[in-house]
Amino acid sequence: AEEYPAIKVYLVHSHLQVMMPGPWRDKFIKKLTKQLATYKNLELVMEDRIEPPEEEEQLDTDGFVARKFSIPTSGKVTTKKGRELPCDLLFWAIGGRINSKSYESTLPTNEKNKCLKVNEFLQVEGFPNIFAIGDCADSGAAKTVNFARQTADAVVTNIKRIEANKKAIPFVKGPDLNVTQLGHKNGAAQIPLMGGTVLGAGFVQAVKADMLVGQFWKAFGYKKAPVSSLGDNIKADVDEQKLASLLNMTPEVSAQFAAGFVAQAQAEENT
Repeated sequence: AEEYPAIKVYLVHSHLQVMMPGPWRDKFIKKLTKQLATYKNLELVMEDRIEPPEEEEQLDTDGFVARKFSIPTSGKVTTKKGRELPCDLLFWAIGGRINSKSYESTLPTNEKNKCLKVNEFLQVEGFPNIFAIGDCADSGAAKTVNFARQTADAVVTNIKRIEANKKAIPFVKGPDLNVTQLGHKNGAAQIPLMGGTVLGAGFVQAVKADMLVGQFWKAFGYKKAPVSSLGDNIKADVDEQKLASLLNMTPEVSAQFAAGFVAQAQAEENT
């Protein structure tokens, strides 16, 4: 909506608010909603859902979500409430289901959410040498990057302690944190200070100037992010197989992404 102000954008959400309250204060949710309203070409469609386009009706829900985006041949989509919205590009941006097919027949799994059952040390129940972190772990923590990193750190610590013949340390979920960036100008955050301090766009843009791309590419094993727009004139070093694995892409799509990274880096080096 920010980059293409001449294009109409619909954001369809099944709930009454853009974010479920839970640990999030009303002030934080209202700030996000108010900032979304500043985009004149963006319309919020609340308490409704999008039906899969006709050409994808043969796919089950998992298959449709896995596609991540769709180009409706009819040029429109229909909501469950019957509203037709003009659409030439549809992004399916809801949380995907846990891909449990690789373990649910051999490891203890929560029947409701398909997550692996773990003990207080994040060991899979009955398998002390198998740990689970992130979305697949039924750890009680929210499925966010913040808690994924916390569980990863806890497992690394416990593996080292077990190897040193020390007692494992129970995983204790840290405080809730939310830093939501809206384009290059807007955003809101709730940080765990004084019961949940709400901060605005200035803080968010400073913290997530590069959407944490540089930080995570380094975590994935690269010395630098593969895109030189982060400030350094570097050559893109992109492993297509790693992209496919990390981002759950097909080999064809990962190759296109890799080519884009290389082309962008080369173009910026020549400017």
